Amino acid sequence: MVDAFAWAAERTDGKLPSVAREHPGYLLLTLHRPENVDDPLRLAAWIGALAGDRPVIFPIHPRTRASLERAAVRLPANLVPIEPAGYLQMVALERGAALVATDSGGVQKEAYLAGVPCVTLRTETEWVEMVQVGWNRLAPTPELVQSAIAAALSGTPATRPPLYGDGLAAGRIVAAMERYVERRAETGRRAVEATLT
Repeated sequence: MVDAFAWAAERTDGKLPSVAREHPGYLLLTLHRPENVDDPLRLAAWIGALAGDRPVIFPIHPRTRASLERAAVRLPANLVPIEPAGYLQMVALERGAALVATDSGGVQKEAYLAGVPCVTLRTETEWVEMVQVGWNRLAPTPELVQSAIAAALSGTPATRPPLYGDGLAAGRIVAAMERYVERRAETGRRAVEATLT
């Protein structure tokens, strides 16, 4: 994942949606987990918790869009809905955000790789080490969102340790596979030679 993010980060020039360029200092929101979006009251509470002065760019997942429409949930004026973003667009959005608020495991990790603070809209995270180093905060209920955002925006930690590697795993994997194939080929040659002698 680190390798893929590094590859994508080098290719995001011109990929930031214009709506994000029009709203500097935006927060990026993704919300799609069934426990957050299938219950209309909970979905409305999450959306309401993000109302405020700061623009929130919201690429709306199809599941979330259907739930919003079914429940007739209206977005606050500061939430800017956009279509789901492709990978390069999403990486550009993550890198350009002041903060990411998400219930996605992958987006949490990408925010960390982008050096952007994250608020996770769940009771738990797969990436507890990001919470431990101060780059991710949990907001298990809508009532805790604004305080988590304020705390995250008040200052990021001075360091961002390389928790997930250096982005060079793919090269190491290819080299290991090449060594394995070479050893297997050598073993096969020896076996053939042994049967011929």
